[in-house]
Amino acid sequence: MKAAYSVCNKLLTLLDEVRFDNILKCQEEASRSVGLSKSKVVYIKDLAQKIKDGVVNIDNIDSLTDEEIIKELIKVKGIGKWTAEMFLIFSLGRMDVFSLQNLGIKKAVQGLYIIPELPNREFLINFSDNFKPYRTVVTLYLWGGTNKVIIK
Repeated sequence: MKAAYSVCNKLLTLLDEVRFDNILKCQEEASRSVGLSKSKVVYIKDLAQKIKDGVVNIDNIDSLTDEEIIKELIKVKGIGKWTAEMFLIFSLGRMDVFSLQNLGIKKAVQGLYIIPELPNREFLINFSDNFKPYRTVVTLYLWGGTNKVIIK
């Protein structure tokens, strides 16, 4: 996380203000010099261009449903469902997000139930339904390694 914060702070200094026009005019070499990979530069510029062109609408994004936000964000190169779900949890503080694709969650649930294989989608859905509308809370507990209690 320290490295991510460092890159973020350097990028904020470089851009002065995070706006799509500042991102688009920033040279790749300058973006790379703050620690962004070539692919991250491409993804960030794609996001900025799609915002500029109106393809992705981030105005009032926090008023959209989780599924609407995911649908909006996955229009951007480099953003898939998992990334959009992480945005819901960590940027918007949404309380009912449970990423069925997340390997850490799958492994934690596997450990909770002491099953030999990673749980399938149906198992995870049934498990997570028990925690609606606060599935983000169980997600954070599972990631935090607090899965020491055995559920039978």
